[in-house]
Amino acid sequence: MNKVYIIVESWKLDSGERDIFTSAFSTIEKAEEYFEKLKKRYAEDYNTDNRKATIYENGGEIEVSFYEDDNDTNDYYYIFIDEKEIDFVE
Repeated sequence: MNKVYIIVESWKLDSGERDIFTSAFSTIEKAEEYFEKLKKRYAEDYNTDNRKATIYENGGEIEVSFYEDDNDTNDYYYIFIDEKEIDFVE
C-alpha cells in the first residue's frame, strides 16, 4: 500500500484576502518537519505573541483564529496533515 502525506494550509485575512495551499510528502517524518516550520512561519506572520489568539492544536492539526482580537478581526489560519493512499484499487 502506497501512502502520501498531504499538508493543507488555509488562511484568511479580515480584508477578505484568502488562499489554500497543499504540499505532498513521501513520509510522515518529512510532513511533520514541514508542518513545524509552517507553524513557526504563520505564528510570526500573524504575530501571535502580541495578539489574542484562540489556538487549537492536536497532533498534525492546528487552527488559530483571532475572533477575540482587540481589533475584532476575523483572521485565521488552519494547517493539517492528511494521509492518503495512492494507486489504490478495490
